[in-house]
Amino acid sequence: MITAPNPYAQWCACFDTLSKGPPNKEAIDAFRHGNVAWINGVADRFIQSLDSFIKTRLDNAHNQFTRQQCNSRGIEQAIIAAILQLRKEYQYVYELVQVIPIPEKYLKSVIDYLRQQGRQTQENLERTAKSDRTGNLLRIVRNNRLDAFLQH
Repeated sequence: MITAPNPYAQWCACFDTLSKGPPNKEAIDAFRHGNVAWINGVADRFIQSLDSFIKTRLDNAHNQFTRQQCNSRGIEQAIIAAILQLRKEYQYVYELVQVIPIPEKYLKSVIDYLRQQGRQTQENLERTAKSDRTGNLLRIVRNNRLDAFLQH
C-alpha cells in the first residue's frame, strides 16, 4: 500500500518503487493526496526525480515492447498485445503525473513531454511498419495507435 507522500524523500522513494514493476493504481490516489514543499532546492530536485522516474518507466516499457515484438513472430495478436501494453504504460504515467501537486507550468512541461514521446513513438512505429510489403503491420499499428492515450 502506498501512502500519500509529503516530504521530498517520500516522493523519491515512491518514484523509485514505481519506476519498476507493473502499474499501481493505488499510487494515483496516493499522489493525489500528497504534498510537495515547493521551495528553492527541493523544487529542482523534485523535478529531476520526476523526470528520472518518467524516463526510467518509459525506457523499461520500450524495452519490454521490443522484447515482445521480437518474440511475436509476426503473429497479429502478439503484435497488438505488445502495442497495447506499451500504450497502457504511457497511459499510466500520463495519469500519474497529472495528479502530482506541482505548479501548472511544470505540469504542462511534463505532459507536453509525454505527448511528444507518444506521438514520436507512434510515428516511428508507422515508419518501421511501412517496410512490411503486405501492409499488414502498418494496418495493425494504425488501428492500435500508441498515442491513443492522449485522447483520454
